[in-house]
Amino acid sequence: MSDGYDRGRMFNTALLACTLADQDDVEQAASTGALAVQMAGQVRSVRTTAYLSDVAMRLRRHEATPAVQQLFKRMTAAGIPLQRVQ
Repeated sequence: MSDGYDRGRMFNTALLACTLADQDDVEQAASTGALAVQMAGQVRSVRTTAYLSDVAMRLRRHEATPAVQQLFKRMTAAGIPLQRVQ
């Protein structure tokens, strides 16, 4: 992706985290999700929140995993709801 495409980069990173979560690659999904949360600090929109909430929803079944717990703490601190935004 080209420089200056921060919003698209964040969306793609969140989508990658969702895909990794669906494949049960929990550690990598949490790590990628954390990167997306970091990127979201510079990009705030309803769509950003929805994408990150989707990551949380897909990882919900792994919430006992330390990496997921850490991601959820980061999301909460960043104001990302852990329930999917409709």
